[in-house]
Amino acid sequence: MARAAPIFTQRLSLKQDGTTAIFTAEAEAVPRPSAAWFRGETKVEASDRTKARLEQLGKSNKYRLTLTITNATVDDSGTYKVEVKNNLGKKSATIDLDIKGKIIVDDSELAPIGPHCIRQNKATPHPV
Repeated sequence: MARAAPIFTQRLSLKQDGTTAIFTAEAEAVPRPSAAWFRGETKVEASDRTKARLEQLGKSNKYRLTLTITNATVDDSGTYKVEVKNNLGKKSATIDLDIKGKIIVDDSELAPIGPHCIRQNKATPHPV
């Protein structure tokens, strides 16, 4: 392949596995591109919960772009963008992550053992 600006060869997708969100796309470019992830306009920085990877696929000019968020919560919801670029150009793609908080209330005021209320806040991922 001659020198070329990045193009997406696989559109940005989102897989949710429990409380882990995995964003994936594939791009082709020469020379090797760089990739950056954003939530809204804020760049996503690597942390103990967020990992970004740019992986070359074999000896080709194709690359897998991955962002993994572990223990995702409602606060992680939003529009995510991946931007892939080299010195010949750039492309970007966006996708929404929607994690809804779920409150479970067990109000057994009429139970013979007396009133009690159990509240659990659980982040429940929902497919986009």
